[in-house]
Amino acid sequence: MSFLPNPESVLLNLYQWAGSPSQATVIKQRFVAHDMKLTNYQAFLRTLLTGLANQFELDDEQSELWQFYFLQFANQLDDFNQKIHSYKANEQQVNWEVLARFHLPQIGRWLGLLCVDGQISPDFIQLLPQYDKEQQAVRLPVQLAMDWLFHHYGDTLEHFANVRCEQFPNAGFKEKDSILRNLYNWKNGKLPDANSIKSYFPDELELGFVSDNPPTMKHIRQTFLLARVFQAAFMKAHEYFSPNADIHLSDLHANKANQLVYIGKYIFDLTVFSYQKFNNKKQADIWFDEQLGDYGKAVFTHILNHHENDEMTQFSQSVGFKIPDDFARKSVHFETLNRYFMSLAGTEELSDFFDISPDKNLKIQQEKIHLYQTYKRNGDEFLMMLLALNPITAKAFDVFRQPEILLKEYDNLAVIKGILASGIFLANKQISRLLIERAEQLSQTPDDELFVIQSKLHRYLYTDQRRNDKNAPNRVKALLEQANNHPCFKYEQAQICNYQARDALSRNDFQAAKQFYRQALEASKTGCYGDWRGRVGLDLLPLETLDKKLNPNNHETYYRDMLAGGVFDCFMKVDLPTTLEDTVEQFLIGGNHWETMYMPYHGFENQSIQIDKNRAHIIKTFFKLISDEPYFENKVIDWIKQHKKVLAKPLPTVEGGNALMLLLKLISKLKKSNDLIHRQEINKMIFAMRRAVFLLVQYVPESLDNRDFKQQNPLIFPAEWADFDLIDLMLKQGARPDTLDYRGMTPLHAIIKTHSQSCFNLMLSVNPDLTVKTADGQTLLHTASKFGNVYAVETLVKREPQLKNEKDFRDEIALEQAERVLKDRDYWQYASSVIQKDLPQSHWQQIIDKLKF
Repeated sequence: MSFLPNPESVLLNLYQWAGSPSQATVIKQRFVAHDMKLTNYQAFLRTLLTGLANQFELDDEQSELWQFYFLQFANQLDDFNQKIHSYKANEQQVNWEVLARFHLPQIGRWLGLLCVDGQISPDFIQLLPQYDKEQQAVRLPVQLAMDWLFHHYGDTLEHFANVRCEQFPNAGFKEKDSILRNLYNWKNGKLPDANSIKSYFPDELELGFVSDNPPTMKHIRQTFLLARVFQAAFMKAHEYFSPNADIHLSDLHANKANQLVYIGKYIFDLTVFSYQKFNNKKQADIWFDEQLGDYGKAVFTHILNHHENDEMTQFSQSVGFKIPDDFARKSVHFETLNRYFMSLAGTEELSDFFDISPDKNLKIQQEKIHLYQTYKRNGDEFLMMLLALNPITAKAFDVFRQPEILLKEYDNLAVIKGILASGIFLANKQISRLLIERAEQLSQTPDDELFVIQSKLHRYLYTDQRRNDKNAPNRVKALLEQANNHPCFKYEQAQICNYQARDALSRNDFQAAKQFYRQALEASKTGCYGDWRGRVGLDLLPLETLDKKLNPNNHETYYRDMLAGGVFDCFMKVDLPTTLEDTVEQFLIGGNHWETMYMPYHGFENQSIQIDKNRAHIIKTFFKLISDEPYFENKVIDWIKQHKKVLAKPLPTVEGGNALMLLLKLISKLKKSNDLIHRQEINKMIFAMRRAVFLLVQYVPESLDNRDFKQQNPLIFPAEWADFDLIDLMLKQGARPDTLDYRGMTPLHAIIKTHSQSCFNLMLSVNPDLTVKTADGQTLLHTASKFGNVYAVETLVKREPQLKNEKDFRDEIALEQAERVLKDRDYWQYASSVIQKDLPQSHWQQIIDKLKF
């Protein structure tokens, strides 16, 4: 198995090539492997991004632009990592195809558009390796930078060294000799030291340039640093793809690094020329697509402006049949690569994309176009087969035939495998069975054979067939033995270990399931297995928290696997789409992911009850007592006293709440209910539960010490309702209003949003810490200002006046928050929806006036 570089490794290389300050090896290794806490990851990521910007002396606008486009590229690279399966292809083949087909063309296109928009100078393209006709060799970026500098300078290296030493006399002749020697080395193509670049061209240096547009010292430093990055990347690509060829060789076949440069520059030049030719963007894009022609469709599909797959997708939507995972695009894009890798044995030469010789170039293009047309036909047939196999669409287009007859005559194995892999008909027992049978009949290679075995396993372990078929355990066992002993096992190890985990789960062997899932995770980190790392991480999280409270220190690792494996769409985890706690709530509690993955075989008892039977009986009895009619409070109190330990103890679930937290969350949920028909019954339930909460707080005050998986304490719930009596009792029993949850929210933040002065004063009576901040730096004054609580603003400013100058992570003080609500109608509507009050937008002027003085 081979693997692709991830965005983290690319960023580290850029950082090092630019000569930025060195970082600890162990931190770099953990960063690349996603093996560090997310807070540390994000801090290190910022260090690298800002470090590179500082190394190039970028201003704020330039820094923001560079970071934005790098993160765009990083997202694309992540996308590839999650859709590519390398099979038997070796590492060179995988990286070569991805670089040549996707990343270099994409970078060329982006840089061309930036150049057209005037956001970057076209001069940088002149620093890419260039063929020198006179020397009949490729000149390296640092050599080109030297040519550029001394073209402006108009004198010799010796003269420059003399001037530099005269203006900055340090070590006399020795320094001059050192500078001269290094300049000659740079002229001959040696990679310059970044510190030498800064030392030789300080801002104070005055040179007599002969050109009409002389560069500044900063421009010179940036140019040489950029040349250093280009050359370091070129040298690494050369060493990796063509280690036995001369780096100055211009032959695109022998010097693969030069071919990569050719591809990127070709797309850049074509982009710039298209916009020079047409002022109209649409015309420029159409002309760009036309120039790439059939070969562009075959190789550079993703940078075309008018994708054929868009038409196919629209067609599928018009007939009401959704194509999963944008298969049309995948069939001519990612699927091209996946099928190509599948056809390799790992020993073939790297395929060329361009050649200087017209005859060779024509042959290369014809081969690529032929492959493209094959996969395009497969994509078309895939769609038509979907329509034909689906009874609704088949009858609508009058192409209905019995699936047995249709598949019996169909012999395109690639399309059948594609439909099976998509999982569209997985739940249809008849069609999925027929597809597998047909795939088995058409199989010709060991790869095809293993695919059929995996399809059978998938059909058992991802549908209810494992529960309905008495022989499922034995059938799956036999299939797993075939898969594990198959000669192609190592190329599908992650998936097969995942099937072993699901089999163990279905047998109620939870420990074995964990081990197999961990093996699947390790395998997914050793090569291109698509998005399997994310899938396995998503399965492991509920399994690991089946009978225990979420512990971020222990369980964040699976969240990181989900992030790295494409479960969420985000840019290098800079802007996380969710948190670990939110993920648990979304997938495990709300989405019931456990129920979709755990299904015991026929005859095996469901063992996923997450609390022991004795404790479940006690809690159920308690709930019955508090809702009984007639209600006997003394009986409830006696019951509470008798079972204090059980009622106070957290339940062995991922949420980790005890009976008190469970009641409070149920009340909160009922209060938010919009069921008007059953409103009377709901209010009755709320009344009974609230009464029980009072008794628990009074007789089991240790219940207040419990914090759930979100680090919420019980006080935050009555704070959200502004329940004065309950807040009062909890405070008297020792609850703290300044306790932070996972987002840094506190009961104080919650009570401010309710605008209840009495409850706010009640909390202030226990002298809480009023300087607490949320995870995004919001103080209590920020919250009061944003949500229009004038009384809270006055009180906080009086007690903690320094809060007026505190900034959040957006560098905004509380005054600026209030001003934004006053000026921005959408923001005002958002604030009003949170507090559920109809305050006029002008109301915020009062807060602004109080914060200004």
